[in-house]
Amino acid sequence: MYRAVTDIGEVRKYLSQAPVIAFDFETAPDEAYRAEERAALDPHKTHIAGVSFSVAEGDGIYVPLAHKIGAKVPERGWAWCKSVATSSGTAGRMTRRSRKTSGTP
Repeated sequence: MYRAVTDIGEVRKYLSQAPVIAFDFETAPDEAYRAEERAALDPHKTHIAGVSFSVAEGDGIYVPLAHKIGAKVPERGWAWCKSVATSSGTAGRMTRRSRKTSGTP
């Protein structure tokens, strides 16, 4: 099951007992590049919009961090995500999974 989560406590619970955590940054084009095709794939023209986490095949959560509309994690969510990524207890369990899109270099 895949779902969006905006509560830090729920994210912590989801990740807490996982032996391995896969994650991926979701990006969106900066305002100046919104009309440019494939701008969301260029790190010089994008910003992080959220983070996806998965602890098992077929299961994952999306944590919106910088959406213009809709629910998102409060500002402290950025600091929390950084602490998760750098925590000695979590960092050893994390692996970044990159999804290739058809035609993506």
